Amino acid sequence: MRQHIFLSPHLDDAIFSCGGLIHHLTTHGDSVLIITLMAGDPPNPVPNTPLVKALHARWQIGENPVISRRQEDRQAAAELGATVHHLTIPDCVYRTANSIPLYPNEQDLFGDVHPQDPARNTLNSVVLPQDATIYAPLGVGNHVDHQLVAQWILANPPQHLYFYEDYPYSANTQNLLNTISKFPKTVISDTISLTPKDYEAKCRAIAHYQSQLSTFWSNLDEMKQHVRQQLLTTGQGTLAERYWTS
Repeated sequence: MRQHIFLSPHLDDAIFSCGGLIHHLTTHGDSVLIITLMAGDPPNPVPNTPLVKALHARWQIGENPVISRRQEDRQAAAELGATVHHLTIPDCVYRTANSIPLYPNEQDLFGDVHPQDPARNTLNSVVLPQDATIYAPLGVGNHVDHQLVAQWILANPPQHLYFYEDYPYSANTQNLLNTISKFPKTVISDTISLTPKDYEAKCRAIAHYQSQLSTFWSNLDEMKQHVRQQLLTTGQGTLAERYWTS
């Protein structure tokens, strides 16, 4: 039984992007572990930035929303038959250097990784099993945390490595094409066919991220419709997710 490890920058990325494949693997007897990398508690005091204020107001899950978000992540993984491990790196919106927030505004999330960002060194201390198949984000959408994970895994590539398309950012075809054209390695696509049960399980898992749904969709029905359309577009008329390898 091969072990599959999905590297998730945040407490939702792996399942948003790869939930269909994860369900397919577990229902066929394979072991799936999701490692959520930026799942740590925010510092105390929490950075008093416009971005943090806006996010906490939107999520409506308390002063330390990460506690609830980790629970959402565990429930979503269990829905697909996977297990999850949370690392202690805080989300970029909480990271500081000398008590100064590194990403205080929304536009900072999609720019360059801050040269003083401590997350890079922390990631470099993470050791992955060499015999597992690893799935990492391409970095579609250019979110700094997705960039960091992609850069880290490219600098320390495991033997069995696939890159996944960061959904919902990848729903914008131009975002995906831009990422592939600028990617440091030449990669080729591998489209994985999914069943209706894989799609339905993916939607059930995504629905566990109640705090995050309003960021991308107005309601559950819209989420299901958008996810289905993305899978059909990827599979050119059949349900599929696409992965990339060198």
